[in-house]
Amino acid sequence: MVPSATPIASSPLSPEITAPPATAPPTIAPPTAPPTPPPPAGSLPLVDSCNPSSVPGAIPVTAPASGKASSFALHVPILEYHRIVPFADAGDSRPSLVVPPATFVAQLRVFKSAGWHTITMASLANDLQAHVRPPARTFVITIDDGWDDGYTYALPILEQDGFVATYFVIGSRIDRPDFLSSAQLQALVAAGDEIGDHTMDHVRLTGENWRQLIDEIDAAAARIAQVTGYWPESLAYPYGSVSAGVKIGVADCQGLRIAVVEKGGTAKVQVLETWANRFAVARIEISSGTKMATLVADLGG
Repeated sequence: MVPSATPIASSPLSPEITAPPATAPPTIAPPTAPPTPPPPAGSLPLVDSCNPSSVPGAIPVTAPASGKASSFALHVPILEYHRIVPFADAGDSRPSLVVPPATFVAQLRVFKSAGWHTITMASLANDLQAHVRPPARTFVITIDDGWDDGYTYALPILEQDGFVATYFVIGSRIDRPDFLSSAQLQALVAAGDEIGDHTMDHVRLTGENWRQLIDEIDAAAARIAQVTGYWPESLAYPYGSVSAGVKIGVADCQGLRIAVVEKGGTAKVQVLETWANRFAVARIEISSGTKMATLVADLGG
């Protein structure tokens, strides 16, 4: 049996089927040109300065006014991740630093189901400085080292639950194979994520002289500003290597207002965030074996 003919929808691209309106001929918009890819980070001039004017066009940090009460403190859990990638694709990364995507989904779903929501480290610094308490069950997700699986695997999972993260990137590794590209960093910023400073070369800052220390911090901050158009507001110390002198070096970089160590916090004994300890804030290290339901329960969720 021959099926009955189906009426053809009118289309301005098919004048032989449906005539165009008599009042005006159809017009076809030209295709949208693809966005111009950003220049590779390695082609950008090296800038060893945190002065906002050293990267023209990049948006400097605008900090809120400080509150008055010196005893103000927050208890916002900060989770520490490194790689969100299948173990088979993790190369020689330490297994303790790898969380497979399916596990990442399950871990975040525990927080989501318990009514938690995320802010970035920059938002945490804003709240701390302005003495504003974020809503209950607020936490921060951080992802260190700038591996490209933070974009290919982690970002879609974060977006599924409406979460954001702070990505701590190593300046010299931007656009290198297996690491985040300039275009991916820009896409992360557009998605509401934060790009933080993880130094230029991922060195132990306590082993550097003052000039090297400043260059590691400042060059990475400027490189992030060059690539994303925004000066970073937070920093993660490589290997958790920090001292009083290192904290002074971080504070010396305009815009950096908060810094985290590699680990040191736990759910039950989490160091409070205060303005006094803002340059050595502890995080809770997460692995594929972390019992997330227990963690959430211990956090009061």
